[in-house]
Amino acid sequence: MSNRDDFAKKIIEILRSRVNNRCSNPNCRVPTTGPTTDKEKINNIGIAAHITAASPGGPRYEKSMSKKERKSINNAIWLCSNCSNIIDRDPDKYRVDILREWKKVAEKKASEEIGKKLPDDNYVIQSISAAFSGQSSIFLPKLLSNSGKASSIALERLDPRFSIKSNYVNGLTSFELSAKEPVDAKMIIKQDYTNDFAQKYKNFDEHGEKLVVDTQEFEMEGSPLLKEIFSQNGRLEVTKSIDKKIIQKIWVKNPASSEKIQLYDVICKATIGKSSLTFEGSACESIITIKSRINRHQLDKYNNCITVDINFKEWDNQDVTSLPYFDPIYEFFQKLSDGWEFHSSIEIDGKKLFAGTVSDFQVEFFQYLHSLLHYIDVVGIICRNVNIRGSNFFFDI
Repeated sequence: MSNRDDFAKKIIEILRSRVNNRCSNPNCRVPTTGPTTDKEKINNIGIAAHITAASPGGPRYEKSMSKKERKSINNAIWLCSNCSNIIDRDPDKYRVDILREWKKVAEKKASEEIGKKLPDDNYVIQSISAAFSGQSSIFLPKLLSNSGKASSIALERLDPRFSIKSNYVNGLTSFELSAKEPVDAKMIIKQDYTNDFAQKYKNFDEHGEKLVVDTQEFEMEGSPLLKEIFSQNGRLEVTKSIDKKIIQKIWVKNPASSEKIQLYDVICKATIGKSSLTFEGSACESIITIKSRINRHQLDKYNNCITVDINFKEWDNQDVTSLPYFDPIYEFFQKLSDGWEFHSSIEIDGKKLFAGTVSDFQVEFFQYLHSLLHYIDVVGIICRNVNIRGSNFFFDI
């Protein structure tokens, strides 16, 4: 007499139908039944597999489970014979939670397929034709999204330890990788780039500066997926950012009269390092960029290095007599040149974190920017006086 807790015939039939007679492995999904030459018979390659083993010693066996639970449909998953053998040969990889997720996804997919026409050869040909010619004789509203999903599936097959989601926005396809389990991968820097990488990593570790490495400078080991991704031309960017709303305010103050003039608020992103916090942002529609670095061991002394720069390219080919934000920017640097104090504060989620006089800033560079602004101002005055539009200026600075 067998001591296996096998499934009843009715449970097997229901299990198979609930996934539309397809293998529940999301990377397989093959049909498991079909006709034979004998019109009264079918060819079946599907198996009602046990998620936890039917008898002691089997893969994923749970001693605490009752016979009734072990024989119930909750402990069953419909697989093709090949996938059934695969999960039982490597039970440590194909754990109970993974198989239950397969089953859940397979049933959801089968539910979505009810009443929908399966794509035929003509549909595939039309899709390929549309991709090559840029035209389509049929309406394919999901062509791009389905293409992204297909790419995600192909990438997941390289390393099933990852879940991949694709997103297509403004002509750019992005992929989000999420590890389902710990992945032991190695990034090996090539000999010619070790010194440069060491300095970049030090700045990343100490100051939270963005770590940017070209893919030609390293190789990946431990994951076929990561190896494939980073074999393409591109770059790897790593940041340690704070997911908070951060606003930096900057203003100048007359030390004699206490009069002050404030520039527009700067929306910042912050990165964290062992030694310092770095805040970077822009204002005036990216014409002004600001970078501040604050020593984590001297948070009460907000006199750390701050860099303010002007992106003159934003004014290219615009009327020099009415450049956007020019007047407040010019006034700000004019007051600094006249000896006014430079002040700044940083707020996170509406709470003031730092505030004070900034003493450590690049005075000579600020004077250089002021001289350029003064030159632009003079050109604007001349254009207004002779009643012409100075719209052919390009600021190659």
